[in-house]
Amino acid sequence: MEKRIIILVMMFALTGLRTQAQQWTFAPEVGISLSNFTDGIPSYLKTGVRAGVAVQYDFKNSPFGIKSGLYYSQKGGNSSYGFAFTTASYNQSAASLNDINWDNPASVGFSEINTRLDYLELPVLANYKFKFADNYSISLSAGPYLAYGITGKIKYEYLDWTREENVNNPQYDSRYISGSANPFKDHTLYANKDDASYAMKGASRFDWGFNFGTEFAVMRWHLGVNYSLGLKNTSYSSQKNRSFNVMLGYSF
Repeated sequence: MEKRIIILVMMFALTGLRTQAQQWTFAPEVGISLSNFTDGIPSYLKTGVRAGVAVQYDFKNSPFGIKSGLYYSQKGGNSSYGFAFTTASYNQSAASLNDINWDNPASVGFSEINTRLDYLELPVLANYKFKFADNYSISLSAGPYLAYGITGKIKYEYLDWTREENVNNPQYDSRYISGSANPFKDHTLYANKDDASYAMKGASRFDWGFNFGTEFAVMRWHLGVNYSLGLKNTSYSSQKNRSFNVMLGYSF
C-alpha cells in the first residue's frame, strides 16, 4: 500500500514538472542582419551575422509570455561622401567640380568609412502568441534590449586635393589617409605626408534601445523578423544603431 502511494506521488510530481517544463522553451537561433546608422553621416546597409540562444516563458492558459536570450549581433554601416569648400565658407558645397570658385583657395575630397560593431545583446520582450492550429502559431513581441560591444572593425579612406589661389598652372596638394582599428578603442590615423596624425575617439561600448518583431512557428521550427531601434549615440557624431534581422530557430 505504501509503495502504491509513493508511486502515485512520484507520478503526480513528474506530471507537474513536465507541465512546468512545457512553459519554458529554449531555442538556438541563427540569421542575418541588415544594419546602418542614423542621426549622423548618411550610411548604407551593411550585412552581418546574428546568432544566439532564445529563452521563452509562456504563462499557463494565456497567450502572453516573456522572451529573452543572449545574442552575438553584428551592426554598423558603410558611408561615403564627397565635399568641396573654400576658405571663405568651409560649409559651401558643390554639386560638381565646375561649381567651385577656383579664384579662392579650395579643397575637394572624398571619404569612405566602413564600420562593423560586434555586440553581445540581451533583449527582454513581451510576447503574444496567436495559435491558430495545433502546431502553427504567429507571435508578436516588443521590448527593450541592452548590448555591450566586444570587438569590431572600422576602416577609413580619405583623399583630398587643395589648389592654390590664382595660378595659371594649378598645382594640387594631395593628402591620403587610410587605416583600420577596433572602433571601441581610441586610435590614431596617419596621413601619407608630413607624418601628420589624427586622434580618433572610440565608440561607446554600451548600446540600448527597443526591439519589435514577429515570428511564425511550425511545430518546433520558427522563422522570425525583427527591427532593432538603437537609442544611444554610438560615437561623437550622434550616430545610432538601426538593424533589421531575419532569424531561424528550433525550440526545445
